[in-house]
Amino acid sequence: MKVALIEPYFTGSHKQWATQLQEYSRHEVKIFSLSGRNWKWRMQGGAIELAQMFLESKFEPDVFLYTDMLNTPLFQSLVKKQFSHIKSLLYFHENQLTYPWSKNDEYFDRDKITYGFINYCSALASDKIFFNSKYNMSSFLKNSYDLLKALPDYDGSSNIELIKSRSEILPIGIDFSVFDKNKSSKSDHPVVLWNHRMEYDKNPADFFNALFALQEEKIDFKLIVLGKEIKGRPKIFDEAKERLAENIIHFGHVESIEKYIELLWTANIQPITSNQDFFSISAVEGLYCNCYPIFPNRLVFPEHFENENKNKNKNKNEDRSMNQHLYEDQCQLISILRNVIVNKKYVGIKMNQFVERYSWRNLVARYDDLLNT
Repeated sequence: MKVALIEPYFTGSHKQWATQLQEYSRHEVKIFSLSGRNWKWRMQGGAIELAQMFLESKFEPDVFLYTDMLNTPLFQSLVKKQFSHIKSLLYFHENQLTYPWSKNDEYFDRDKITYGFINYCSALASDKIFFNSKYNMSSFLKNSYDLLKALPDYDGSSNIELIKSRSEILPIGIDFSVFDKNKSSKSDHPVVLWNHRMEYDKNPADFFNALFALQEEKIDFKLIVLGKEIKGRPKIFDEAKERLAENIIHFGHVESIEKYIELLWTANIQPITSNQDFFSISAVEGLYCNCYPIFPNRLVFPEHFENENKNKNKNKNEDRSMNQHLYEDQCQLISILRNVIVNKKYVGIKMNQFVERYSWRNLVARYDDLLNT
């Protein structure tokens, strides 16, 4: 079976997912992509270039697999003469209706509607829709309905049920073998980890303010900060680099995946403060490397503690133990973090059992079956 994977934003997690699906699938997956920059233009007009690229390739797929950064109806209109009979599948890595847009964006209100509506139209034009998490799907459906109900007339809000009937949860596959190959020893010392993009939506202020509070209490810990340093990153990163200088093991981006993995295995505590995450590969990687998770009780994070292999009649004590890893507010985050460090609760913890279900080894058969339906 031949799959044409259309990706307008070929970088980061989008690129990782596409290339690994291509590697692991039993189907022939051919990727048509554009570089991962100028994301608004990619969503608006990337479909034009990709349609031309696809038609010139002479590739004849059995199915189209799009991602949420594509203006799907626009792409379909440009290839329909030859390929209108081909089934269209859509994969949502994120959705623009739920994404916490920066207030620094000059056209915040207009663009949220514009790009959210592209997502909605793409879903409506697809035969099957996959979301990487329950949170992604539920938030998209709710916000799409709210958007349509705000329109003056002919809102088409009944289409939400149609989209829902075509939707399914399909987690991101991850290649954990590279983590096993580059495994290193855990530090006996408490080592706190940040391994996300250095952007506002990851809420670095709450993360570092929690560490500042512990520092003032003279609680000893080390710190590893990993992540791509973007232009105009929040100033608190510079403040933290200065105030926590004596705690820092590493601060900044690493080019080598081997070094990145070595540092993840070294760390043993992973507090997360994000205001946006539809799946959070970085959280999953920390869990696989047996970092003690302290996650917000929101967004996708509670889903990562749902082990599909557990008996439906869960042990109530196990449920309570999971609550130790989910916090409600900043005060509780600091309290849990303090307790984990002082009482060394991070020692010997095993969390990879919760995320092994995301390995391509366990997921690829499901992907292949869904692509073949």
